[in-house]
Amino acid sequence: MHIQFLNQQNKFLVSEAEAAITACLEQAFSRSALARASESSFTPQVNVSFVSEAVMRATNRDTRDIPKVTDVLSFPMLEMLNGEPVNPLQEADFHPDFDAYGENEKESGEDEEVSQDSEDTLPLILELGDIMICPARAAEQAENYGHSLLRELSFLALHGCLHLLGYDHEQGDTEEAVMFALQEEILTECGITRDLNDVVGATLLEDDENMISMATAEQNLPENFRSGFVAIVGRPNSGKSTLLNRLSGDELAITSPKAQTTRHNIRTVLDDGHSQIIFVDTPGIHRSHTKLDRYMTDSAWFALQDADLGLLLVDPAKGFISAVERVCCQKAEELGVPLILLLTKTDSMTKEELLPVIQRFSNFYAFADIIPVSALRDDNIDLVMARIREILPVGPRYYSPEAYTDQTERALAAEYIREQLLRFTHQEIPHYAAVEIEAFKEVFAEDGERTLVRIMASIITEKGSHKGIIIGKDGQSLKRIGQAARIKLETLLDCKVYLEIHVKVRKDWQNQEAILNSLGYVKGKAGPSSDDIL
Repeated sequence: MHIQFLNQQNKFLVSEAEAAITACLEQAFSRSALARASESSFTPQVNVSFVSEAVMRATNRDTRDIPKVTDVLSFPMLEMLNGEPVNPLQEADFHPDFDAYGENEKESGEDEEVSQDSEDTLPLILELGDIMICPARAAEQAENYGHSLLRELSFLALHGCLHLLGYDHEQGDTEEAVMFALQEEILTECGITRDLNDVVGATLLEDDENMISMATAEQNLPENFRSGFVAIVGRPNSGKSTLLNRLSGDELAITSPKAQTTRHNIRTVLDDGHSQIIFVDTPGIHRSHTKLDRYMTDSAWFALQDADLGLLLVDPAKGFISAVERVCCQKAEELGVPLILLLTKTDSMTKEELLPVIQRFSNFYAFADIIPVSALRDDNIDLVMARIREILPVGPRYYSPEAYTDQTERALAAEYIREQLLRFTHQEIPHYAAVEIEAFKEVFAEDGERTLVRIMASIITEKGSHKGIIIGKDGQSLKRIGQAARIKLETLLDCKVYLEIHVKVRKDWQNQEAILNSLGYVKGKAGPSSDDIL
């Protein structure tokens, strides 16, 4: 069994717990139906991340709409039930073990292609999913329960692994009894008893709560400090992501001439010492045909629901008020959220052409303001910022002053790869594809400086014909995508990047809950509704 550990916190020396966690997870897998099939055909893999309280809080908020620190979260790759796959495994569920290809080639950080013959001979990996653990919360629980942190970390990892294997104590008393009995049995068999001595200690480093930490109530803020959430909404390809990058000064939201570039809500924080504005870039609102479409549209509506101000972006060249604008205004009125109408891409229109559009929207709805803008020429960007600061309420600093986004480096890596997929492929292909980061490994020098990040990513697409187009003749198309993404990632991560991309076919993935969940599209406040909202 492959277990990839990733430590993203600096309060506890969790490496001391890796051996015990490995033993527990191997025992859990050995009791599943997959274990018998894996003896000769594949190796299972689980990714275990240790994160700070701030990262756990943000992840719990974004995936379950619970803005609190929890102890463990799990993200299954397969649809399982009590250790049994619900559906037969498909070829797309596996990928070659590129670590077996040789570490010497990887150290160079170059985008060297693995030949098809070589790839066919590599061992296969079956990704079971990801487990995220918060050692700080685990330490609190260990003290409350009167046992070691080592036991608590092992228990949480095992608990998360059983969720990956389809056990769920929240489904009823019987399911809870089965799962908890299995946990105790495995812990005992691995020698993880309640009187076990602890080998996991706190380091002397102070946890910086990551860049997205919540600001403390004790902060001294200037008088009349204004803060709040600003939702950027509108139709696909109305210029939302381009405007966000221009307003914030950070290129975080991917942009493309193609519609539906953004799929997740992306928060970008702008703090000038006198105000803190949290911009929320949302997917384009459009009529829904799949569960993915409904997730994207719901994300926009929920961003507006939580906002202090909405920016409704409209391309004035369309010349009419669409159902999207009508519903946005209706929802904003119901929620009591003020709306600023931004007429985008005005560099291609004269003032005479704009005036009738402004009049039409002014007669339709009582906007807080109507401002023509051009993100390409910076027209009226300063005016937009001034009006936002005027409208936002006096409030607290929600994020630390150094924060700039709620997106993890892993999530941004997936977005940057998808941006290049949009750039180098055309027609329906990029809209039927998604990017999944399967491994994100960091290499550090002796002085603690990060020198290399190894990223293994999969492009998931609907059809075998799409896979061939994405790869291209002799792999040239996929190589172009990889090289362009790597250049941007090296700027973002400020170190050398080894990027490996392969392509999987998963039919109808946009309607499969398990796949959508693994890609971060979850039920509830950040997930698909049962009906098309428009």
